Amino acid sequence: MRIRIKRINLLNINSEDRRHIDHVLDHSPNATVFHTIEWNQLLIDYFGLKNVTLLAHIADNPVGLFNFYRLKDNSCWSSAVNLHSVYGGPISTNNSVPVIIALLKKAENICPFADFRIWTPPHYDISAFLHSGYTKKEMYTPIMNIQGTEEELWARMPHDKRYEIRKALKNNIRIKIGDTKALYLFCHLLEETLAKSGLTSLPEGFLIRLFEKLHPLGRAKLWIAEHDETIISSAFILYYKNTAYYWNIGWRREYGKLGPNDLMSWEIVKDASQKGCVYYDLLRLEPDRLPSIALWKKKFGGDVATCYYLSKSPFKNKIWRGTKMILADPPRAFQKIFKSRFSG
Repeated sequence: MRIRIKRINLLNINSEDRRHIDHVLDHSPNATVFHTIEWNQLLIDYFGLKNVTLLAHIADNPVGLFNFYRLKDNSCWSSAVNLHSVYGGPISTNNSVPVIIALLKKAENICPFADFRIWTPPHYDISAFLHSGYTKKEMYTPIMNIQGTEEELWARMPHDKRYEIRKALKNNIRIKIGDTKALYLFCHLLEETLAKSGLTSLPEGFLIRLFEKLHPLGRAKLWIAEHDETIISSAFILYYKNTAYYWNIGWRREYGKLGPNDLMSWEIVKDASQKGCVYYDLLRLEPDRLPSIALWKKKFGGDVATCYYLSKSPFKNKIWRGTKMILADPPRAFQKIFKSRFSG
């Protein structure tokens, strides 16, 4: 089985490569909205990121995709988590381990001295990474199964969340779908919410362009919660294939006791379920970085799934292996060096 790998320029992609990438995305169980062409095109274009996109074929069939970014500190990230691009890593049709290994090897050949850092989606098979010398760290994300009738979904909601939803209704909180105009207020709310945790929001211009690019494709929707005609909370929700992603939210903390976020998330769940989504991914628990949001996510219900942070320093590993060999078996080490230096 010969795996052929081609490098793609996402900002100058031809129709055939686009079709092949979409085929891999459609047939990979690990594909997320953060793997899509449109998402990464906007990251590259808006932030000027150095991108490497690899497309794998067996014969003429597209079978794998790996998209990563080269940073100034000589590290390669998949995905750009510093820009709220949560999940990355190579993906393949039918979860093919040989294809993933081939993509990782090609990436290391392109960037031989770089450290690789990869954040996987949940339920990701990491055997190819362990085979390739990566180290792993477990991370977690709450995922709700949102299949079923409204009555069934309500019955699966935690008791305290049902209480908060009822309270929000009694407080006359109204949930609406926001338009592009509401995006400006969302940006302000998000910036204010993250600033209180010492974090920086994404630029307003990027969020607006992202919404304008993804909303017509059915991959983004802006939700707002109102009280007395004042918007007190707003959520930017992403959609891809059978999953809704709870991506970013901003709210006025002084209205938190009215329960707007619980009611809004309940409406998001009902809407996504009616449109055929199977899962509602709350996009990782980060108790150290965002403690209050992590606590809220954990209490909302669903199963906590494992995802992974995977890392490897190929050049450092080679130096370490060479040093160990010299210390343990100097004749063999120098023999390998001699053969490498004078072969051919």
